[in-house]
Amino acid sequence: MNEPGLIDHLLALLLGVIIPAQSLFRGDSVMEEEGAFTSEEKFAIYKINSFSQWVLTLLVLAVWWLKERPMSALGLHLPDWAHTAWVLLLIGSFVAAFLFDSFQQINSPESLRETREEWKTHTPFMPVTGAEFRQFLLVVVTAAVCEEILFRGFLINYLAAVFEPTGTGLVFAVMLPSVVFAVSHLYQGWESVAKIAVLSVVFGSLFVLTGSLLLPAILHFLVNLTSAGLSWRFVGREPEES
Repeated sequence: MNEPGLIDHLLALLLGVIIPAQSLFRGDSVMEEEGAFTSEEKFAIYKINSFSQWVLTLLVLAVWWLKERPMSALGLHLPDWAHTAWVLLLIGSFVAAFLFDSFQQINSPESLRETREEWKTHTPFMPVTGAEFRQFLLVVVTAAVCEEILFRGFLINYLAAVFEPTGTGLVFAVMLPSVVFAVSHLYQGWESVAKIAVLSVVFGSLFVLTGSLLLPAILHFLVNLTSAGLSWRFVGREPEES
């Protein structure tokens, strides 16, 4: 990114402060509501959340285009494999850790029961039926595309320009959006915050290493798809049936 202008500062404030704070407070209020969400309520949440993210993404893309910045700088191109070994190591380690954590949540009746209660308490909006899972695919695709453009493509570029694109500057550029994004999910519990922070750092590092959002977007898609599938398969059923 060339020298950030006023509109860049406003977008960074919106993405880095206002929206995470709104997400945190809105999540807290949702968790305080009694009773489980109906399918219709979940569908509404999926659509509203996806619509708002697409609007923000189109806004960022419009600003980027109007400032005559190359879309490749935003990460919209194929990956650069100059750091292939590090990229593969990072992806392999992340996938192994994610699969291990997912298995730990369902590998016994006790852990499955705890997982069901945890998810029902902190993420009651997750799909638990086939119809809800199909509707949730909109969220899966939207998050993989929009959140990567907003929180990796734009914010990392913005912060790298602010802190100078040196080694230390890039570390801050990757870490700060990751921490803010993770803390905005505090209503899901501290364990989820830690997991989301690690996930965000991995995705940000892949963007910096490859200059592309393709790999982070694919991993983001697979993580959300897997989480939704586990919720549908296990949370919506009694432990005895599983």
